[in-house]
Amino acid sequence: MPYNATEYMRPSEIYYTQDSIGVRFTDGNFLSDVYYSIIEGNLNPNEDIPPLTVVYHDGKPFALGCRRLYIYKKLEELDVIRKVIVEISTPQRESHRFQKLLTTQNGGTSIELRGRFRERRAYVYPWEFYKNRYHYENWTKSEKFKAKNRRRARSEAGLRNQHDEQNRAQSASRMNNRQQSVQNTRPAYDQSDQRRSRPVNGKIPETVYDYERPKAYTTPSIPSYNTTPRITSSATGNHTSNATQNAYITESFSSFTDINRIRQDNPPNSGSGAYAKQKKKSKSCPGCTIL
Repeated sequence: MPYNATEYMRPSEIYYTQDSIGVRFTDGNFLSDVYYSIIEGNLNPNEDIPPLTVVYHDGKPFALGCRRLYIYKKLEELDVIRKVIVEISTPQRESHRFQKLLTTQNGGTSIELRGRFRERRAYVYPWEFYKNRYHYENWTKSEKFKAKNRRRARSEAGLRNQHDEQNRAQSASRMNNRQQSVQNTRPAYDQSDQRRSRPVNGKIPETVYDYERPKAYTTPSIPSYNTTPRITSSATGNHTSNATQNAYITESFSSFTDINRIRQDNPPNSGSGAYAKQKKKSKSCPGCTIL
């Protein structure tokens, strides 16, 4: 197999070259930090991490990066990843490095950590999430890495995001235009004033609505009342008619006139001086005498 031939392999198919590894990478990052970053979807193992170098020895594929293989095997158990990119090399090309790292005593089936793997709780998404997140496909063992398809998928995703942003910008501009048109046609009133009688901006609105139009008031007409006194019977309390009232007034006035005439003709003690002093002339009626 030629040098640096790229293919996808399952981590469970690859063997370790060492019996123990440290808990940090050469750049200082913990294995647990990289492990949880891949689970959370913030780190793509096929783009952000260099591919594993695999060398076939006695017909078995051995990995030269045991720390990355350890993480990939743990992620495969959680169904976060299924296959990873590896570069196939030969023992002749990697003779010095391969002979130095090949120290396993158990055939490369297991490995120990020289330190503590800092585990914490993390939510593992379904396989479909990681498949879409990392552009995974249903790979076979001999399938080559399809960079063209991955680039196409990323470009299509970028176009979709750009289209969504344009739609959001257009909807926001339409909402702003609608609000401006509403403000121009009808002034905004101060909601603290329940009478809604004065605009907030202090300007008189151009459009007068029905509830803002002043009401026209008219002078109420004074009803005419009958000035003739109404006579009420003391016994029954019922009001009499106008004809009855007029007849009663006429009869009373004639009786009063007859009594006054009789008194003038026959005054009591007409010869006495006391009665003469009491006689007075009425200013309103000169011919009448008030006793």
